[in-house]
Amino acid sequence: VFATVVAAVLLFPWLRVAAVEVVEKRGIEAPLWRSSPPGVDLLSYFMPNPTHLLVRGILEPWMARERADAFVEGVASLTVTAVLILLGLVLFRRGAAPRFWVLCTAVFGVLALGPFIVVGGIDTYVPGPWALLRYVPGLGMVRSPTRFAVMAMLGFAVVLAHVLATSQLGRRRGWAIAALGLLIGAETLAPPRRMFKAALPERYRIVAQDRCDVVVLRLPTGIKDGTRQRGRFSSEVQFRQALHGKRLVGGYLSRVDDDVLAAYEEHPTLHALLDLSEGKSISAEARDSALREARGLSIEMGIGFIAINKAEASQELRDFVHAAFEPRTIHKAWPFAISIPFGEACANGECGHSPGCRHRAESLAAN
Repeated sequence: VFATVVAAVLLFPWLRVAAVEVVEKRGIEAPLWRSSPPGVDLLSYFMPNPTHLLVRGILEPWMARERADAFVEGVASLTVTAVLILLGLVLFRRGAAPRFWVLCTAVFGVLALGPFIVVGGIDTYVPGPWALLRYVPGLGMVRSPTRFAVMAMLGFAVVLAHVLATSQLGRRRGWAIAALGLLIGAETLAPPRRMFKAALPERYRIVAQDRCDVVVLRLPTGIKDGTRQRGRFSSEVQFRQALHGKRLVGGYLSRVDDDVLAAYEEHPTLHALLDLSEGKSISAEARDSALREARGLSIEMGIGFIAINKAEASQELRDFVHAAFEPRTIHKAWPFAISIPFGEACANGECGHSPGCRHRAESLAAN
């Protein structure tokens, strides 16, 4: 009971969002046919630890034959050693497997197989439970069925621990458990992870050094989640955000609320930026409306920097930004140009994004 209460508390934010989605949309706003990423390969549960030094060079290329991210999304190994130990203890040492956890492990393991069961890289076209469950309101928010494998692996660990605790291992029980642990550890041993230096480019070093609370408008821009994209947004932008620490216009989440997207669509300037980021053209009327609202948007959102990738941004987008935000360029390094919106009025706070910020005035003076 206590575990149920704790789980309910931890899951409350997600459950609340799911309930709102079901109630407000009445659970019927789903396409008649919904595609789904494939699940894990059935054999992946029983293969050796794919990250082990002795087998990684073999298993990684094999897993990546059908999909490039299989080694990231498709690893679900319970390890050969752990499976054999579990079976041996249950069959020969009277180890007791808890039914509840066996059921939980089996349920999540089957869901992780995805809409159609794949065995050894061959699609059998045999439908699994996920072929229907992906349409269930709330549950259908889980886009990638391979994530269920995490719960299956956790459940398997609980089952194995219970079997070890209940098995008849004789007088040297402690030594036996230690030996079995070493066997599992030998298989799960992975090589050290390769580390890469995350250097901050000069263009973003300028942004990071600004001590004021400002927002970065990186162009092209957009809003993206696991099911849709409006505008054009690159995940690389959020990687750089982790280094410069400033808020962004647009972004990428696994799920973006419809209200957020609607707010972007309803604002003339943001709507124009999204259209132009997609490579579309905008009408003269839409352009005029967007230009009138640009300064107000800069003040409201606190836009402090505009970073344009000229290799990706169309000429129409660049012309629009120049007319809308009157940017003052402070750094150029192809293909990027970093600018300050309404830069000529920035030091005294008239630009609005950081009124009277002493640090920003000093920073601009230095540039």
